[in-house]
Amino acid sequence: VGSVLLILSVFFTRSVTSTLEDTMVENATQSSLKAAGQLQLNLQDINNIASHLKQVDALSPNAFLASSYDAYQTLQRYDYSTFKYSNLAFFYQRSPMLLTVKGTCYPEVCFPEVDDPDALMAEIRQAASVTLLSTAAFGAPWEDSRLLLLYPMNSQYTAVFFFNHALLSATLAPAA
Repeated sequence: VGSVLLILSVFFTRSVTSTLEDTMVENATQSSLKAAGQLQLNLQDINNIASHLKQVDALSPNAFLASSYDAYQTLQRYDYSTFKYSNLAFFYQRSPMLLTVKGTCYPEVCFPEVDDPDALMAEIRQAASVTLLSTAAFGAPWEDSRLLLLYPMNSQYTAVFFFNHALLSATLAPAA
């Protein structure tokens, strides 16, 4: 009788463990698929915003060089707090400064977490198509690093969308 109870107990334990493992894997898979879908939607929204920004004449390189203040006022309409990115900047090939929703600044100010802003700017300058970069690759500590989505408008300027850890975590966190 004791052997039969032991065998039934082992069988029951294995069955419960297997069912729990299957349930956990299924839940993790569903959460991952949901997070990937949300990220895809966010990136599609960013693509739509970038396509719109490409058509805004006040943000063109010539307009920026003629009046960075007018370009700044135009860019303020795209403040990151209402969109799905942490910050937005424009890099113009003919200017040492970036245009952000907070004004113009040098790369060292825009990317304070980066050890090598010149190398980061070289990557931004060379981006010929939509590109993802992490500031961690340029010396930023992991906890301070940001993901950058580079959206070249043409060969003269690039929109840079920033994603910090908090925003990415909120986007990728499984919904309860």
